[in-house]
Amino acid sequence: MGNTLFPDLEARYWKAVVPLRAGQQIRVSGKFPHARYIAYALQGPGGSGDAVHDVAIAPDAGSTNPFLVGADRNAPARSYTLTVVPGSPPHSGRPPNTLYSGEGALAEHLVTVIYRIYDVDAAVDPVSGGVGLPAVVAVDDTGKMTNTCDNNRGGVTAGASFAALPAGADHGAGAFGTNPPSWQKFVNTATVYAQILHNDLLGDALYDRVSAATSGGAPGGLGANVDNQYVSALVNSNYGKVLAFTGAMPTHADTFQGQSPMTGGQVRYWSMCSEKLATTQAVQCIPDHAVPVRNDGSFTLVVSAPQDRPRNAEEACGVAWLPMGTAPGTVLIMRNMLADPTFAQSIGRSELNHEAGTMGAYYPRGQYFTDAAAYEATGCKGR
Repeated sequence: MGNTLFPDLEARYWKAVVPLRAGQQIRVSGKFPHARYIAYALQGPGGSGDAVHDVAIAPDAGSTNPFLVGADRNAPARSYTLTVVPGSPPHSGRPPNTLYSGEGALAEHLVTVIYRIYDVDAAVDPVSGGVGLPAVVAVDDTGKMTNTCDNNRGGVTAGASFAALPAGADHGAGAFGTNPPSWQKFVNTATVYAQILHNDLLGDALYDRVSAATSGGAPGGLGANVDNQYVSALVNSNYGKVLAFTGAMPTHADTFQGQSPMTGGQVRYWSMCSEKLATTQAVQCIPDHAVPVRNDGSFTLVVSAPQDRPRNAEEACGVAWLPMGTAPGTVLIMRNMLADPTFAQSIGRSELNHEAGTMGAYYPRGQYFTDAAAYEATGCKGR
């Protein structure tokens, strides 16, 4: 899958489109990768469908699921098998490792299987997490298998994007984003683009009315992962060439250097990405393990064009850095994955247009600086 739909560049996204005929099932056979997270989801014209993530996948007999807290992440036997069947899931007694392609799906139809791998360990193959990609085959009631490779030759294009930002969005400070930046919780596609109305030129009144209306629509869209919750902030270099955020980093699993056993935390995974709002393409992402975190749990992250990067926006000074996209169309996206139910300040428990109050210290506060020199004057504080 290509760079579209606001991806996390620390993740790998794989797609298999399978013609499922009457009397057939889809069998997915794979090995748990050396990574932070995996998931499978079914998608169709109506959007996201049935899904399952790593800890809910039972391993094959004699194998280990390395994603369970306390499990050996480096266990050599790590295979699993999933089945996709026509129809809707039962109200009770759902069999393990089974996904359902949708209500009334008994005749021949196409099933799209999306496989996600996040934050592969440093020492293994980054494409598959060191175990190869899963095999996807159609199996009929006699056991005959049909290879699906010939149906999977293309990529994915964005379902919703602009050729360019709306007229006026590049007309200097005030017309795109707010100062200081404000983060908005992701609800659905319409609410994402309603965020363009939230700027210092128009004020809050129009945005508040539009976002209240759009947030009542169907949730999801833009290929959103059901296990992630998102907030986004619009960035405008007309307010200042350098933008610095400070916030609290949630505790999370540590896996990148091959650590074992598997650990837990307030979230499974955290990241922040710089993306192009008009095209939905990612510019660069930074995962939790690459962000310097101070002893008090706080972090600082600077955003600027590469030529405006301050000299002290580096790990030695305890500062993470992300590049802006083509100004003024940069949107920052922050992810919380699989937040623990007890994490009261997670994105998932925040309230639209009241994110700062509900997320507390975990809501990154931003400050614009005129240029690199202005930020460099703050010094190098270290970690």
